[in-house]
Formats: sequence, structure tokens, C-alpha cells
Amino acid sequence: VLIGELVPAGPSLRAAIGRLEARPDPARHMTRPRELARSLGASLPWLPVPVADLRLLGQEVEDWLATKVALGIAGLAAVPVLTGLLSLSGHSLPWSIPVAGSLALGLALFFAPDLVTRVNASEKRRDFRHALTSYLDLVALERGAGAAPTEALEAAAEVGSGWAFQRIAAALHAARKESRPPWDGLGRLASEI
Repeated sequence: VLIGELVPAGPSLRAAIGRLEARPDPARHMTRPRELARSLGASLPWLPVPVADLRLLGQEVEDWLATKVALGIAGLAAVPVLTGLLSLSGHSLPWSIPVAGSLALGLALFFAPDLVTRVNASEKRRDFRHALTSYLDLVALERGAGAAPTEALEAAAEVGSGWAFQRIAAALHAARKESRPPWDGLGRLASEI
């Protein structure tokens, strides 16, 4: 028994295969900022969250809230650090200037993700409008070539490239899988975008 305990055993094949087949549970491996952001979102229901814009940009609400909190804290901490460095060099400021600067920078950086998200989402919507006009031109060409309405919608979505055409094709594919008319899928896509 003593020799068996002192000599290391080879790896268990069953345990190794179990580790390879195991899928990580994303909820179990949640990072601390995401937990903080989730609790912040639950405790501050009055905080406006641009859910439609975040969905359009492919961002998670928790990540967005974590970014807001991190930037706000960084803004609050930056001015005292700079004031401390300034005081080490022999210059001092009245206490009201660092306090006001810290609050102003903290608030500005806290609300910066709102502005960035709004600008990026409006730019993405503008790009989608341009792609949609191209898509409608392709649909008109398909209809002029004698294709049925449903066929024309699907063929035009397959011709184009880019994220907008991929979203249109995915909406049409989802509508076809649900045995619904393609314009229902396009209507859902329009409400998302």
C-alpha cells in the first residue's frame, strides 16, 4: 500500500475523456464584474439600458453595465491620483477642485458608454438602410426576371454579402422554418433593428 501511494499512478482515461467532453457552464464561470453588473442592473431599475441598441450591436447588457461602472470608478479615481502626484511635486490645490473634478469626470465617464452605444447603433442602422435599398433593388430584379415573391426575397438575400444581408437571410430562413410568410420574418427583423 505504501509503495502504491508513493509511486504516481498513470492518468485515468475515463477522467480525461470526461474532461474533454464536459462543456463549461457559462453561468458557473461568471466573472466578478458580470456579477457586479447583474446586481447593479437588478438594484437600479431606473437606470436606462438601451437594450435594442445593445442587441443590434451584439453586446450583452451585463458587459455594458460593467463597462459603465468601471469607467465611472476610473473617473472618480483619476483626479485624486493626479492631485496626489501634484502634491508630491510641491503644489497643492484647494480640496474643492479635486472633489468637483472627480465627480465631473466620474459622471462623464459613467455616461460615456451611453453615447458610444447610441452613436454606434445609429451608424449600424444607417448601414442597414443602405443595404436594404440594395436588397430591394435585387428583389425587384428577381421579380422582373419572373421569380415568385418568396423566391425573389430569398434569392436576393443570398446574392448580397455583409452583416445586413446575413440578418435578412437569417430572418427569411427562420420564417420558412416556422412555416410563416417571409414578410413576417422581415417584420420581426425590422422591429429588432
